[in-house]
Amino acid sequence: MEDILPNKTGDRNGLIRYQILADDGHPLRMYSRSPTTTDQSSSAMNNSSSSQKKRSILLLHGRTWSSQPVFDLRTSNNDDKQQSTLQSLAELGFDAYALDLRGFGETPRDEGGYTTPNRCVEDVKCAIDWIARRHDENYDNYGDNGSNNETLTAAE
Repeated sequence: MEDILPNKTGDRNGLIRYQILADDGHPLRMYSRSPTTTDQSSSAMNNSSSSQKKRSILLLHGRTWSSQPVFDLRTSNNDDKQQSTLQSLAELGFDAYALDLRGFGETPRDEGGYTTPNRCVEDVKCAIDWIARRHDENYDNYGDNGSNNETLTAAE
């Protein structure tokens, strides 16, 4: 599938961008950092047993900010201040993902113009399914700033 979504911030030192499709065909931007895309010398998991199962985690932004400023804040090229949650989680051995919900960041609004909690829930379910297909493993979820309602509803 050709990625038709914008890349608003250019190269971000290993940030991986995915375009996934919601159940209604709307494109959604998913970002990722994984243990293999981070600085291997600082990875806490490199010295651990390779038999330890890796985990995935999906981060959801709230209703104010998109995923990049919340979960991949970069204030320098090497992130020496460790302000990227995605990178920190990747260095702990997680395949870390963050989703831009409709109308936020690099995910465009749909024809309705505004997203609703129910639409967010459906989009989160699509993101969870996509991650589960990629990794065939368990996942964790941390929501902040208003995304907890969508997270709890999706979990039902």
